[in-house]
Amino acid sequence: MLPPLLARTDLGTHSGAAVESAMAWLGAHQSEESAGFVLPPLLARTDLGTHTDPATASALEWLKAHQSEESAQFMLKALLARTDHGGHSEAVVAFTLAFLKTGAGTAREGDDYVLKRLLRRTDLGAHSEAAVASAMSWLRAHQSEESAGFVLPPLLARVDLGTHAEAAVASAMTWLTAHQSEESAGFVLSSLLARTDLGAHTEAAVTSARALLERGAGAASSSDSYVLGRLLDLHDLSPPTRDETQTLAARWIRSHPRSPGSVHVLKSLLSKRDLSPEVERDAVVTGIMWLSVNEDSPRADGVFIRLLQRRAIEGKLRALASLRGIAWLRREFRGSDRHFALCALLPNLGLVGDEDRSFVLRDALDWLASRSFDEEATGLLIRELCAAATGWPEEADVRSWLESQRPREIS
Repeated sequence: MLPPLLARTDLGTHSGAAVESAMAWLGAHQSEESAGFVLPPLLARTDLGTHTDPATASALEWLKAHQSEESAQFMLKALLARTDHGGHSEAVVAFTLAFLKTGAGTAREGDDYVLKRLLRRTDLGAHSEAAVASAMSWLRAHQSEESAGFVLPPLLARVDLGTHAEAAVASAMTWLTAHQSEESAGFVLSSLLARTDLGAHTEAAVTSARALLERGAGAASSSDSYVLGRLLDLHDLSPPTRDETQTLAARWIRSHPRSPGSVHVLKSLLSKRDLSPEVERDAVVTGIMWLSVNEDSPRADGVFIRLLQRRAIEGKLRALASLRGIAWLRREFRGSDRHFALCALLPNLGLVGDEDRSFVLRDALDWLASRSFDEEATGLLIRELCAAATGWPEEADVRSWLESQRPREIS
């Protein structure tokens, strides 16, 4: 009765009573084998409150009696998924390492999930070396198996690999050779490309990532944007490889403009200062296309601001980016960081109509009216506003308003 009850998420006002019943039952049975079915769903709940510590203690007591059993993995996975162990954290990690040691050299199922959750933790402390060594030992026996794709990402994401770093990278490359076409390869590559110690494996990792992205041109994987972001962040690519990678990113965005990760890839691409003229033109056109497809996106400011900062955008394309930006201003709440969008748009008011120009100038004044004049952002916007208003019918009103605010500026 208790396991299915505790696994429910719709207990409502009965949740407290359900947890109380489970804790009362565990008081008499916490070391029995049957408690191994009650504790995991109990630990998976987010409403334990003051019962969190006693529930963790009961799980540890159960492990003392059953840690060598294969079913212990379910208890460990439930414990490792929580981050509120308090004084029990070290014991949880120690029990996990002991369990993994009993399965060393075997084909026991579930160890990959236990390792994944263990490696994700940031509180390994003195056990970090043993945890990494345990993962490397497991990988030596399973690095070509699909299940290694669950262990490699959290392992590669750690910054405390020490002397195991080179072997971990090599293991990832071996795994990718056999599983490069699988969706999980994207998560391995994302963690791999984030490392700064790829060394001689850099070119092979980049080639693998590009092949994965080019093969998946028809449908965006959830990891594609992460892989592309990592590729764009690499600094030691040769100019031809760099240009090809940036072109691939633009092509992927055009193929998947509605993908949730497309805006992050596009912002990264438009922020690059090493785009060749050809790639920059490609990136600009891609940015305009993205704005057209995602015209109601609240995150469009990150795109049109970067577009307007690039010299390669001219004429109709610059006017289009400006109009998309003004549409965003009209639609979005006047937040504290609105000045970034205003500063990007003000120098381009000559490309838009009278109504849009007046709106932007008025909006800039409204934003300034809500801010302190001793802020750096305020001074920057005032300079842009004065320059933008010069020569337009609104110039006198803008300068008159600013003049009236001088007491605020002095104070």
